[in-house]
Amino acid sequence: MYVNKRSLMMLMNNAQVQYQYDEELLVNPLYLGEGVELLIGANEEPMLFDKHNGKYIRLSKVGLEIFNLMDGTNTGQDIVNQLEKDYANYGNFPEIVYMFFSSLRKANVLNIKPLPEHQVKRAIRRAADKPMLRLPLAKSLNKSTEALLHLYYSIPKMLQKITFYILFFCAISSFMMLNMTGGWQIDWPSIHWILLVCAIAFHLIIHEMAHALVTKAYGITIREAGVALLYYFIPVAYVDRTDTYRLKSKKSRIHIALAGPYSDLLACGLWAAVSMLAPQGTISETAHLISFLQIMFVLSNLNLLLPTDGYHAVEAAAGELSLRKRALTYLLHVSTLRKPPAYLQHVAKNRKIIYVTYSLVSLTYLFCLLSAFFFLLRNAFGYMG
Repeated sequence: MYVNKRSLMMLMNNAQVQYQYDEELLVNPLYLGEGVELLIGANEEPMLFDKHNGKYIRLSKVGLEIFNLMDGTNTGQDIVNQLEKDYANYGNFPEIVYMFFSSLRKANVLNIKPLPEHQVKRAIRRAADKPMLRLPLAKSLNKSTEALLHLYYSIPKMLQKITFYILFFCAISSFMMLNMTGGWQIDWPSIHWILLVCAIAFHLIIHEMAHALVTKAYGITIREAGVALLYYFIPVAYVDRTDTYRLKSKKSRIHIALAGPYSDLLACGLWAAVSMLAPQGTISETAHLISFLQIMFVLSNLNLLLPTDGYHAVEAAAGELSLRKRALTYLLHVSTLRKPPAYLQHVAKNRKIIYVTYSLVSLTYLFCLLSAFFFLLRNAFGYMG
């Protein structure tokens, strides 16, 4: 079988891999492995879904054209030859195609099995793919979500909307009134710590249940729920809503992402009302602190540099599936006057504006959030001292 040696050597130099590995991808007929399906998912984009590991792989326009030629009769080199003329403006098109094949192979969705990896590299890749150390506590929330949704759907739609906005308005109003009358000062000796811990744990469950309910309302089943360590040191609760990638509309994914913060706002307003209505003392002060912590959870959950609910909402609104990586990579290369990676060189101008705006806003928000946190922490320790 004929292989274009010039293309092969260029791939070998650019990708810095051994010759026989490049040749294996280029000279063998390529097709998807068993249990891998093509579907149209989020933002009407084509995706590959691997039933074995439950992962989704986004396909670009070029990726889809390459995929359509992976029918088991074309080798990697055949595919390069067939598409190279159509993408002559891509100076490094053979490299792009090879890296696409390489990523599919590494994801174990090709007929050619992945290359053996060094243990350290494999551990790093797995940690990057799964930034949370998870402890599943429930494999499915179907029964509980279906029962609650049945109750919800029994309410007239107009009343549903009115209730939604009234609760939101009351929550914000209660919190603002509390802090206009009582300020930010907490009487720490009066805090009932057991009540505080139990209330926070309860609202964490409610937060995740809100995500699960809205996810189920859009016809997507939660894979599992539990507790985890985000980046292996930040304790969080979670529901696995990976399959929301199947939802095509932005609106549905925004609703799912913001369901948790909305429940936190309601909790904040509820405890603010308790603090104002209860007699001055342990219950009032504890409720005040719980209300304050709930609003802090909301603000921290809007940190766009972490995989928070706020980030997922912005990502959905922007019509992206990997906004943070693309935006920060683009900003880094532009700010250092370096050429962006191949997958960022041909994006539209408005998409580049979104990348820069997201990066600057998220970095500014993180700075403000950290400044506010250390300011409040210093005041709290100063007051306790």
